[in-house]
Amino acid sequence: MTRPSEAIARTGFLLWAAFLAYALPEIFAGTGKGWPARPDAYLLGIPLYGLHFLLLGHIAARSGRTGWRALYLLGLGFGLYETWITKVVWAGYPGNGGFAMGGFGPWFGIHETVGLLFFYHAVTSFLLPLAVLTRLFPAWGAVFPAPGWLFAPTRAGRARRLGLVLIWASMGALNFGDIGSYLFTWLPMLALLWLGWRGIRRLGATQPESRAAAPELGRAGMVAVLVGLGA
Repeated sequence: MTRPSEAIARTGFLLWAAFLAYALPEIFAGTGKGWPARPDAYLLGIPLYGLHFLLLGHIAARSGRTGWRALYLLGLGFGLYETWITKVVWAGYPGNGGFAMGGFGPWFGIHETVGLLFFYHAVTSFLLPLAVLTRLFPAWGAVFPAPGWLFAPTRAGRARRLGLVLIWASMGALNFGDIGSYLFTWLPMLALLWLGWRGIRRLGATQPESRAAAPELGRAGMVAVLVGLGA
């Protein structure tokens, strides 16, 4: 590729990965319901998930801490940040009909802490998009371990996939109000991910020698990510 094409492919990949990191935990669970018409999805949701995922992936790649246990701990760190900045740990979901499970006083929610922190964000917000990228992009597959925990054609792999589907289905059933909002949420997501994937693949981002999809952000990328997260 020429240098302008590499820059376009790199930008396209980063945007695609950021949206994937938002879509898997939020849209699958239904908490991102109606995201195409929600300004907060573009101002908070996608930047929060996308920038954190790219930052944690960069940290893991640069430090060599790419074992699944180390990656889980990085995802746990993201869960600590996300659940507090979105207030669900200390405010829960009062009066909106969303899923909540008990609490101790106004400052601690059992589901919001134990469920979101130790499982949902650590796995669905970080390990899951990482597994997808590792499967689709050789640059990620060369750095991170094979995502056999998710894609393995074994009984354990099938059980994990089924478990995630059941969790998403249960949460989606609670958070989506009707089939119209479900379609309005899912169809644009699937179209954007599919068309984006085809576009960056056409630009060569899936080639083993391409640096467009490299996990490392570089100095300029790190500055941009940190400024975005600070904002």
